[in-house]
Amino acid sequence: MVDKLKSWFLARTVPQRIGWGVASFLGLYIAWKYGEDILKVITMLLMSCVWIFIGFKIYQSEKKRKAGQIVPPVDEDAVSQQQHAEHKAKFPLGFALHSDDPTFTVFLNNPFRGVLIMGGAGAGKSVSLIEPLIYQSVEKQYAGLLYDYKFPELTRHLAQSYRLAGRAGRPGVVNFENLSCSNRVNPLALMPSVSYAQEYAAAVFANLLPESVAKPDFWTRSAEAVLAAVFWFLHEHHPEQATLPHAVAFLLLPIEDVVRVLSTDTQCAGLVASVRQAVDSKAANQLSGVTSTLQLPLAKINTPEIAWVLSADDFSLNLNDPQNPRWLAIGNSPTLSETYSPVLSLIATSCIKQLNQQDKAPSMVLLDEAPTLYIPKLDNLPATGRSNKVATVYAAQDLAQMVDRYGVVKADTLLANFGNQFYGRVSHPKTAEHVSRIFGKMDKNFTSTSETVDPGSLLVRAFVSSRSTSQSTQQRDRVPVQKVSLLKPGEFYGIVVESDMPEFQIEFAPPSLARPDELAPVQLVTSADVQANFEAVHQQARAILDHYRNAAAPGAAAAGADLDAPTPNKWENFTR
Repeated sequence: MVDKLKSWFLARTVPQRIGWGVASFLGLYIAWKYGEDILKVITMLLMSCVWIFIGFKIYQSEKKRKAGQIVPPVDEDAVSQQQHAEHKAKFPLGFALHSDDPTFTVFLNNPFRGVLIMGGAGAGKSVSLIEPLIYQSVEKQYAGLLYDYKFPELTRHLAQSYRLAGRAGRPGVVNFENLSCSNRVNPLALMPSVSYAQEYAAAVFANLLPESVAKPDFWTRSAEAVLAAVFWFLHEHHPEQATLPHAVAFLLLPIEDVVRVLSTDTQCAGLVASVRQAVDSKAANQLSGVTSTLQLPLAKINTPEIAWVLSADDFSLNLNDPQNPRWLAIGNSPTLSETYSPVLSLIATSCIKQLNQQDKAPSMVLLDEAPTLYIPKLDNLPATGRSNKVATVYAAQDLAQMVDRYGVVKADTLLANFGNQFYGRVSHPKTAEHVSRIFGKMDKNFTSTSETVDPGSLLVRAFVSSRSTSQSTQQRDRVPVQKVSLLKPGEFYGIVVESDMPEFQIEFAPPSLARPDELAPVQLVTSADVQANFEAVHQQARAILDHYRNAAAPGAAAAGADLDAPTPNKWENFTR
């Protein structure tokens, strides 16, 4: 071997011999200087090749195993239909809210524990949640009350749901702008005690004077008491005229005469006792304060359109009668919300008192843009209505609206009583923070890695390093505030009770339904009819006062006495 190498070396030229010698020297030097590092690099490369080879073999084996199996495709429609059928059998009064994934459905098993829907404009509240609830509740033979703030948007869907479900009849409609499409109702017809009259009066004044909800004063309380006394007086002594338009017309007459008439009834006399003292003692300042607080706000709802709708009764407000469950839609208008809200609140209060009774058909109170309407004691309905099968659905844009209408305490009570809650995109920071707090925090693990490289070796620096890893656990919001503000339309965070999936984030699928038709007219109404009815209401109110004036001073009316200028002694012979 040595001879062969020697003969090969002697056969080379001088430059080749020099190059070979230099290369040999450099190789020996590198082996002496970096031998240990080279061994590390070679070992690392060999081990990498081994693991790559093992992973490749595992991948081929798994691929062959799967290739030998037949995996049937998933019928998503069949899965969804099966889930829906099982839910319908187990929870016949529950609702199924479908997502954009056919295999994923949110089941609202117990709607009677209250449903809160919160999301700003464009969040998809109506299309994703409210409209499906309308269609399914009508199909399941619910009775209900629908507050349609942007009438007739939801009312059309309610009418269409009757047709699609094959349900007999049609829903009732109350609207003050298109009177031909409106029924006529009397919320004062069902008033078994004077306590009802007091709550009805509170509902009217809370919407006429919203500032009185948080800070009621003497004048507001006195005005409410007088209105409640008129409600009860007409109900007891003049049932044919026991309507809101007649009560308003009666209260716009001279207040001294009105109070004296009310004092003839024992229960009404107790309600107006303080005002009667002001009349008897001729306390002009006190009487003028009560009069202005009473008559000025009521003049706002003294319109021919309101008088037409509420001065007769062709649709019963006993909505969840087991023999004839029905729906009523009450329509507001964004342009005249302050005018219509007091009247609609009175209707809603009357309906809710009938719905929240035992041994009646299951029902729903669905309030879209609910903070635009103040309903007394609404915060108790989700808690008390559960046992009476009343599902309360409260839709709002943010917490600020609820606090502005009901105050902090009642708004918190409302929120606490809703077991099922859905939150879409909101722009109000405090509402987003509220949503984040509801879902709480979670422990999140964080891993940090540091790397140390030997600075004295270029070869090792390229392939080998020293690494250290440390882990820590920190609490983070499960739903960050920023995410609530960035949700897509139709995407909601939710909490549902009595469900296998109590919490979720989901994008709901809008129902694939045709655009609903226009509302069919109930009756033909002309402006002459409306004006004639308005004048008749006021004439009947004056006739009631005349009746008691004549009883107090016989012959005064025949002598042509002025109805609006009673003589000081004309009531002397009138006793309670």
